[in-house]
Amino acid sequence: MVTEAVTRARDLYLSLGYTDVRIRPELVTEGQDIGLRLRVREGERRAIESLTLAGNSRTRDWLIQRALELEEGEPLDPRRLGEAERRLLELGTFSRSAIVPDPEKPGALTVDVREAANFTAAYDLRWDDETGWSGLVDGLAGNLLGLGVGLGGRVRYGSDLREVRASLHLPAALTAGNVTGSVFRSEEDIPADDFEIVRRQTGFQIQQSLGRPSRLEVLLGYRFRRNLTLAPSLPEIPIDVGGLDVSFLRTTQDDLLDSRRGAFWSLNLNLAPSWLGSDAPLVKGYAQTAFSRSFGEERFTWAQSYRLGMSWGLDSEPVIASERFKAGGASSLRGFGTNEVGPRGFFGEPIGGEAVVIMNQELRYHHPSGLGLVGFYDVGNVFPTVDSMRFDLRHTLGTGLRWASPVGLLRVDVGFPLDRQPEEKSYRFFFGLGQAF
Repeated sequence: MVTEAVTRARDLYLSLGYTDVRIRPELVTEGQDIGLRLRVREGERRAIESLTLAGNSRTRDWLIQRALELEEGEPLDPRRLGEAERRLLELGTFSRSAIVPDPEKPGALTVDVREAANFTAAYDLRWDDETGWSGLVDGLAGNLLGLGVGLGGRVRYGSDLREVRASLHLPAALTAGNVTGSVFRSEEDIPADDFEIVRRQTGFQIQQSLGRPSRLEVLLGYRFRRNLTLAPSLPEIPIDVGGLDVSFLRTTQDDLLDSRRGAFWSLNLNLAPSWLGSDAPLVKGYAQTAFSRSFGEERFTWAQSYRLGMSWGLDSEPVIASERFKAGGASSLRGFGTNEVGPRGFFGEPIGGEAVVIMNQELRYHHPSGLGLVGFYDVGNVFPTVDSMRFDLRHTLGTGLRWASPVGLLRVDVGFPLDRQPEEKSYRFFFGLGQAF
């Protein structure tokens, strides 16, 4: 109670511009009761006298001023300065932002920013003993016209998967929140017994990002996909799926590619009824979390991941193949081929299921030279329907090598299924960049 009273009083004074306020609680006796007295030393009340921009050579001044949401004459609240710095970083235009008061005149603020590179690129390279090599290149041209607008592109190519995506990003200072629009086209080859099935998907997505305290990010959007299955003797009938997407994400991981401490949480909900443009209406949810913790002078890391997905068809319709869950592969159940686990179709091809459970446990050893070893245990399965979910899980044990190379963390894993079926291989090799999860 005392702490809460002091905090509320301090927040009030800070909002009024008393940046040096000092509050000391005292318990006093009032008859038979004990009361609380707050002794307050207000200090000098300060206001924002001026805002000077520094470090922006390409970004327009008015864009920064709009993102700051600070005006001259307003009370100087240090908490609002921290929030303004965060909003500047969320523009995606700056690698650094700091609001620095003048030591002799605290109301005179300098907004010091460091602009990020005009163009950024990322890549990914993978190999497994079933599908061979696959690669991805992702690029972004940022801060176009000095407005924080970004134009991005992605190309993924492999022996069984081809994808092209283009995107346009608008920063929060231009809209109610960061907005990204994208168009995409992908093709996936599904091997059958005597021929190959191709699943083609084209569509677009509009998504708005809303940052929240405690590193929580909320994503709201609409996604439309046109699905087409190409196979001999089958008619080419497109199936449209359009629906609302809501995602919640939070991360405290210290490194996205090689986390040694922290956690990641995400929850995605997809509602695609017929009145939103779906020929195959459905509702779908997917939750995942990952934890990592170092010990032994940070030579060892225990990492774990848990994933759960469930979907239901609406209007008595089944969930179509492109929207079903799949498992097996480099970042899933590593004793099996890519998407190999779960139900099979009429031609013997993996068709996925309406529910999935995946759990991964991994012990990592880091050597000062940059080399490392891992031992892992993966367990999970894909189920035809939510009602058919059981404890009938597939189990995998394996080991791997890691190398913190100049181009990033390189990963080689070999996994062994503990309950191998006759048509499955006794082991699987995988190569990739970054940890499996």
